[in-house]
Amino acid sequence: MVSRRRSSRDGRITVLMRPSLGTNPMAPVHALISALPANVHVQRFTWSRALLGTWDILHLHWPESLIRSGSHIKRWTKYFLFALLLLRLRLGGRASVWTVHNETPHERGSKVESRLLHAWSRAVRQRVFLYPSVTPDERSATFIPFGDYSHVAGSFPATGGERSQNRMLLFGLLRPYKGIEQLIEAFSSLRPDAEAQLAIVGRPTDRAYSLEVSSLVERSAGIEFRPELLDYEELVGEIRHSALVVLPYRRMYNSGAALLSLSCGTPILVPSSPTMDDLRVEAGEDWVFTYEGEITPDVLMNALEHFRLSAPARASRDPLPRRSWTAVAAEYASLYEASMARRR
Repeated sequence: MVSRRRSSRDGRITVLMRPSLGTNPMAPVHALISALPANVHVQRFTWSRALLGTWDILHLHWPESLIRSGSHIKRWTKYFLFALLLLRLRLGGRASVWTVHNETPHERGSKVESRLLHAWSRAVRQRVFLYPSVTPDERSATFIPFGDYSHVAGSFPATGGERSQNRMLLFGLLRPYKGIEQLIEAFSSLRPDAEAQLAIVGRPTDRAYSLEVSSLVERSAGIEFRPELLDYEELVGEIRHSALVVLPYRRMYNSGAALLSLSCGTPILVPSSPTMDDLRVEAGEDWVFTYEGEITPDVLMNALEHFRLSAPARASRDPLPRRSWTAVAAEYASLYEASMARRR
């Protein structure tokens, strides 16, 4: 990594990024940074670098993560530092990029946080959207897809275990907006002869929600509930063992779980939305099955049957051929270069 900024005249660009290289080498940002061309050097975000260091471009993925803390004192300290960073962006004329992963943060923050994030959305020079249908027709907005998870799936070769033709899986952080209660209700109403199975694996947002989901599961047969986050090796095995991954989110914008599932060769069941309709067109209906409205027993059975019949077509086709990190990184490099050119 480069600790000081070199002149942009030699074509080298220093990007201050959060998140950057961290403790988990499976994180998608590692794949992005590793694939960037040699003239792009990524620095890990620290407040001292952000406010006092030398860099060319600030690139944030989840800006709310910069200003959240369980400590009241730390939270207000971060508010102050973030305000200073916005001031430096405005007065210094520095380039900035925001990859918009969500329409709004998953959990609501304070009014001060909302105002700071609104100020960030006005100050940022370039916004990157992950799906074409939600990319505004503006010079400051561009579409760059999120890369696949082949770097994760490829790290854990298939062990040869058979895929269960009746097993559905939901995994990830378990939040109320993800429609888990409705999924349990729909699964519980399946015909007795369906012989379907459902596994719910992930860490609930808090103990109260964990107890709520546990109570619903206890009243239903055929549901496995593991309130924990699995390591990637075990998670990839769970995905490959399932007939499909069901993600019945009430608000479906972007989903790393969807891309991870497809990268592991497992089709997905998702609610229709502009972004998921884009993904269905991209990957094909053999890989992405969408539904309108609430999830129901009929939706679950139709998806199981659809994916059972389309298995031969999936065997010969990659669902995400345009999402290699090499291609994605090349687009980000071009965006960085264009941002520097506009700054000059």
